[in-house]
Order: sequence, then structure tokens, then C-alpha cells
Amino acid sequence: MPQFLAPIINGQQLDDNGDPLTGGFVEVYLAGSSTPASTTSDQAGAVPNSWPIVLNTLGVNEQGAVWLTGGAAYKFVVKNASGVVQRSGTQLDNIRGINDTTLSVDQWIAYQAAPTYVSASSFSVPGDQTGTFQPKRRVKTQNTAGFAYGTIISSAYVAPNTTVTLSNTSGVLDAGLSQVSYGLISVQDSSVSGLLLNVRRFTANTTYTPTAGTNSVKVTAVGGGGSGGGAFATSGTSWSTASGGASGSMGVARFTSGFSGVAIVIGAGGVSPLGAAGGPGGTTTFGGTLLIAPGGGGGGTATATTTDNAIAGQGDPGASPTTTGTLIIANRGQPGPCGLIFASFSPISGQGAPSPLGGGGGANTAAGLGGDGMAPGAGGGGSANNISTGDTNGGVGGAGIVIIEEYT
Repeated sequence: MPQFLAPIINGQQLDDNGDPLTGGFVEVYLAGSSTPASTTSDQAGAVPNSWPIVLNTLGVNEQGAVWLTGGAAYKFVVKNASGVVQRSGTQLDNIRGINDTTLSVDQWIAYQAAPTYVSASSFSVPGDQTGTFQPKRRVKTQNTAGFAYGTIISSAYVAPNTTVTLSNTSGVLDAGLSQVSYGLISVQDSSVSGLLLNVRRFTANTTYTPTAGTNSVKVTAVGGGGSGGGAFATSGTSWSTASGGASGSMGVARFTSGFSGVAIVIGAGGVSPLGAAGGPGGTTTFGGTLLIAPGGGGGGTATATTTDNAIAGQGDPGASPTTTGTLIIANRGQPGPCGLIFASFSPISGQGAPSPLGGGGGANTAAGLGGDGMAPGAGGGGSANNISTGDTNGGVGGAGIVIIEEYT
């Protein structure tokens, strides 16, 4: 590769008092990393500089000059003779040689250090490169069989190397692995805001810790579904029925701050006693009052009767969701359908109300328990009793849920 003169470092290095940095050092790394990089003291690239580069009594590279390999970017750290850092940071990072035009703009950034093949889905690179090889970032690799593409699952540093594990999407790594490139857009601390970073699902009470790099979240909270009503005991000439439970409310809101470390509480599904109205679903909350999604009401029940066309009252939906964030959706849920009695046929219970995430518990036509809610926040089905049947209970409502979409 051609060599290009470094735009910095070749001049005299001074200390904080303006005196020559006698006996100081210049450490050279690959850009944005802790991987040492070599330089040369001649344009032909035949004579390597020492690492670190040693400064003479004038604070100048005692080997003459610093030339950089074309197409590569570097980071410099200047230290005094005691090893104390004098200059570093962004102004000395991502440095390329003067008039280096060998690098073309691409969606892939070639990693300068040589990768080591580990398996068909993993490789290692020297140093701690977890900041570069971030989970969910895309990777392109050059192998004997050609290019392979994947998404980073994990990146772990165990001295002296970082091991990167991929979910392969096109091709696999092989022993001829020679080059690794990573996607231009990083996941964490991205130059582009609003990228979807992660989607997480919570079905139990917990404390929310955002994925690293999360700057805003869209939260969906669903309250617990109400249980179906329980049908009363019947005689040899009577029937009874109950309605389905209502579905829990659903609230969707966006937050740009104040969401890290908040409590998530999942509303339980309602439970039905024997021969009684169903129990309501519990309230699901995100951060206490940040987003509140009340549960659905329990299904009603009707006294055993011999009368045609008797009706058990429906289960009512809960209150509307509330939020302190930016409201996107506020859905109270659906009422539980009524149970009916047709003396010339059979009693029919009400099925559980469906939630936005799926179906409610099934209804029953005779001497049967109601089905449990089949999705988060769905209502349980009511029970129905034919003649000479004891008290029965309705189906349990579906527990609530919180779904969080995390964005950069």
C-alpha cells in the first residue's frame, strides 16, 4: 500500500509550559480503538518507526518522520517521559495521511486489524473493540467462499482479544477469513437518531433498564382482562348463564426522558368465583403514572331461570388509559358479550372479549366452564349451566403486558 505523510505529530511536540516534550512518546492506534498500529519513517514503507514513537530532546520523532498506510485511519496519544497523557481525544483520532485518496466512500468501513477465524459464526480481533463491534450492528466478512453478511449478537472482550458472534444472514465464515467490515451506522451513540434499537416484552413485574444507546421509547401497556362470569347452580327445570369478561385497556405512548429505572407492574387477569360475577383484571403501569392501563371488568351472571330469552349482563371495559408522555393510542378495551338462555335449546354463555393482541376465552353452550383469555389482556369466557348442575366458574382473564420499542 502507498504511504502518506501524517498531517500531525511530525512537528515539534511541546509540554503544557511550551517547552519541548523531551523524552516523550507518541502511541499510535487504529482509529477509535486500543489496537496498536505500525507506522514507517520513510515514504517507501520499508523502515518502521518504534512503538511507541520516541521523541528526542527537541520533542521531535528521533527516527525522522511518521508515514501512514493509505486507506487506514489512526489515533494518536501523546505522553510525557513519565507516561502521563498530554494530548488525546477526538482531535487526534480518525487521522489519515495527507492527500490519501485511496479510501472510497462506502456503507461498509473496513476494519484495519486482521481478524482471526473462530467458527462459522464468530471471529476475534485484538484489543477491546466492543465499542466498534456493537450488538445489532451489521458486519461484512471476506472469506475463501466469498463475502458473508451477518448481524452481531454479542461482542465480548477477554484480554487480549474481542470475540464477536454473528447471526449469519448470507453465507458463513470459513478458515480463509481475511477481512472484516462493519456497517457505517453504529447502533449505540449513532449519528442518526430514531433508529429502532430493540423491542422488549415484559410479562412480569420488574424494573426497566434500557438497552445501552436508548434515547427514547415507545411503550405499549395492556391491562389484565376480566374473567368470565360464573353460572349459578340449576335445578331439574332451570338453566343459568354468564357473560364474558371485558378486555383490558391498551395505551401507547412515547417518552424521550425519565424512563430509565422505572417500575413495570403487570395487571393480573381477573378470576371468577363459583356462581358469581367475574373478577376484574388488574391495572398495568409503566413508571407508576407515566402510563396507566386499567384492566377490564368481569363478566356478569344471571340467576337460574326457566324463562326464555334471559340475559346475563355484559362485562364492562375499564377506564381509559392515561399517560404523562406523548399519547399515541388510548383504547378502553371491549365489553364482554352477554350470556343468553333459550329454554327450547340450551343456555349460551358470552365469550371473552378479545384484546388488540388476540382472542378472548371461548363461550360454552351447556354445563361447561368458560375458556381462559387466549392473549394478553383478553377477557375470559363465561360459563353456562344446563339443568341439575352445580355452581361453575368462568374463564380467567389474560394477564396484561408491556412492550417497549427502544430507539437511538
